[in-house]
Amino acid sequence: MSLRERIAKILVLAGAVIAVACFCAADSRGRADTIYVRAGDRDIAVYQDDTGAYLFLPSGVSEGELRYSREAEEIAPEICQSANLPALFISTASGNLDGVYADREYRETGKIRAYDSGGNLVYAGGLEGIKGRGNYSWYTEEWEKKSFSVRIDKNVSLLGQPAGGRFALLANASDDTLMRNDIGRALQVCMGMRYARRGIFTDLYINGGYMGVYYLCASVDTGEDRIDISTRDPGGEGGFLIEREFTERYELEMAKRSAGFVTSRKEHFVIHDPGYAAQEEIDAVRAFMERAETAILSPNMPYEDYVDKASFARTYLTEELLKNYDGGVSSAYYYRDDRADGRLFAAPGWDYDMSLGSYLEWMDEDPGQELRMYPYEGGSIWFKALYEREDFRNEVTDLYHKYREEFARILNCEGPENRPLGEASYRMEYLRWRSMYDGRGRIPGSEEAFQLLTGFGRTRMLFLDTIWITG
Repeated sequence: MSLRERIAKILVLAGAVIAVACFCAADSRGRADTIYVRAGDRDIAVYQDDTGAYLFLPSGVSEGELRYSREAEEIAPEICQSANLPALFISTASGNLDGVYADREYRETGKIRAYDSGGNLVYAGGLEGIKGRGNYSWYTEEWEKKSFSVRIDKNVSLLGQPAGGRFALLANASDDTLMRNDIGRALQVCMGMRYARRGIFTDLYINGGYMGVYYLCASVDTGEDRIDISTRDPGGEGGFLIEREFTERYELEMAKRSAGFVTSRKEHFVIHDPGYAAQEEIDAVRAFMERAETAILSPNMPYEDYVDKASFARTYLTEELLKNYDGGVSSAYYYRDDRADGRLFAAPGWDYDMSLGSYLEWMDEDPGQELRMYPYEGGSIWFKALYEREDFRNEVTDLYHKYREEFARILNCEGPENRPLGEASYRMEYLRWRSMYDGRGRIPGSEEAFQLLTGFGRTRMLFLDTIWITG
């Protein structure tokens, strides 16, 4: 055998080894026996469980593009295909998510690609890191499907979301419709709340493995296309972005060397911007917040010198409409922009999975209860005090009258913009996370799931009518 023939034989053997490796690499949970099918420019893992084998295809991929390995042909997976959704493909440096699942704060580097609903590649770039996101939702075993935070190595507008480097991929594991986070954002967009934006549903693949339907949205962050403020003025006149947390989570944040403070009335705040705040910056932000708090809690003081009533009223109304148990308690952001009038604004809402009847067992499921954003120990005293002021109640009432018809459409999931997921998406979601949904006796996207959601919303509005219309 000539040297050229021997080299050719070696190359053929090497190619065969590489091909086997491509089809038998580890998936996002580290399984070494995963089999992949080539779909255009993407490798997609065959998902197997006790019920069978499935190939979950994103929108825009034709079956004619599929190239099967011998192992995949032998398994003959059932093909399930998404419809009219974009897709995100993330590949991690390790080839799995073991480190991420083991430690919520661990960041795994990698690459990310985004495809539109037609299957066209619209972005490809480096990933500074993917990590776990959530508190109760991350640590509970009941919700196997987890949320993630991703940080991209440059500021981009990912799938039309506001440009920045940080994005959230919300699992909506507790929500059998997957819609509550989008509904909350839609309410604030409807009211014209500054910086409010809806996210976008997307099929998520990590290391080729289908992870389900996720809700992609920009993280609450500062930036030209996010919350646009100026910062870094130790004299106390600069802008800032802070988050209100209850005591336990605040202490966890402080243990990570985050910057924060506690007001005289025990409101706990974490400072997100200025990042790595110096002590004099922390003191300046705290001093301003103390003045704002005193004005809010003192009935005879003009609180509007410190607080933007319009944004606070829109936040209050959103939380009451949804009956959101985290309203004003946790994941509640506020910002100050010194280039405006230097007052404190309530930032758009963030986390609505525990709302509209989707609650833990200990939570009150009565849609006819007025929260005043102080439903239990740990709730914010600010909104309760604001609502006791006649001018603030009038602002909320006027908003309710003005937007009531649109609120009803959103809460009833009327129109394609308010019910964007189709049967194909819900079926793929169910097949991928069957054990989680079967464990609580639910089917995502079912009529029963939507009846709970929309029925709660209608009953909630009828109750609020008695307060703000007929009352």
